[in-house]
Amino acid sequence: MFFNSTIWGIAAVATLGMIARPWNSPEFVWAIAGATTLVLFNLLPWQEAVTAVGRGADVYLFLIGMMLLSEVARKEGCSTGSRPRRSRMRAGRPSDCS
Repeated sequence: MFFNSTIWGIAAVATLGMIARPWNSPEFVWAIAGATTLVLFNLLPWQEAVTAVGRGADVYLFLIGMMLLSEVARKEGCSTGSRPRRSRMRAGRPSDCS
């Protein structure tokens, strides 16, 4: 029972750190800190951690692709929100990013 509550506690702290971002830290710092803590305290065997990282390759590629698309949209001015786009469409003007 102790291990179960410890694992949940570490996961909760890591999740809250990613959401709250204290000290203006990036989200990945909290995710890596939580995973490292689990491995260091032998709550997660390092072999399983390495296997899990290896199995996530498709997820990592998907996230990298989404970040690249988001950055291109931001640079092209397409990510300014839907309200200006909807108002231009109502006025009969074409959208910037159709």
